[in-house]
Amino acid sequence: AQEIAAGLIDLGIGIDECLCLLGHSTFESVLCDLALVQAGAVSVPIYPSSTADQCAAIVKDSGARTVIADDPHQLSKLVSLQAQSPNLRLIYMREDGSPDAQFGIGEVAAGGGTRVSLAEVRRTGQTRLPDLQRELDQRQAFVKPESVFTIVYTSGTTGKPKGVLLTHKNMVEAFASAIHAFDLAASDGQQALAHGRAG
Repeated sequence: AQEIAAGLIDLGIGIDECLCLLGHSTFESVLCDLALVQAGAVSVPIYPSSTADQCAAIVKDSGARTVIADDPHQLSKLVSLQAQSPNLRLIYMREDGSPDAQFGIGEVAAGGGTRVSLAEVRRTGQTRLPDLQRELDQRQAFVKPESVFTIVYTSGTTGKPKGVLLTHKNMVEAFASAIHAFDLAASDGQQALAHGRAG
């Protein structure tokens, strides 16, 4: 996640900048969420069932200049939007990072928008991490409880999707409530791991 964070900073992602995550909940999307926290940015998830018009509305309303999509179908929803918004960056969660001729991954899109694979972002981050470590530390120190963690949009089934801001404090309180509700403790987690190994 830290390597992805460094790669995003190298791309020009700023503090408090919104990035949209379009797709399903996957291991890669979790890494991206963690990377955004480390980069001091704001995650804006978009339902994979969203239409191209709904995606465009959320991207525009949130002010996001970067969208991370998890597969070709999701990416296809953004190609026409990028043609209208030449500064929009598209990142594709592609494991091998090889160029995709259909979507021009690894190339500069017509109009100036960039398209790059997540693997390439991570490779850049690996290279730049020693130089950007101090920047990452400063960004993480900049994040306060009242800082926005994520903007969650409604599904849009009954009208235009509306964004709800959740702060880091909101998220910590939600996790604390879940731990309390399920009466979880560190020892419970250790016991669960022990049972898992025994099984």
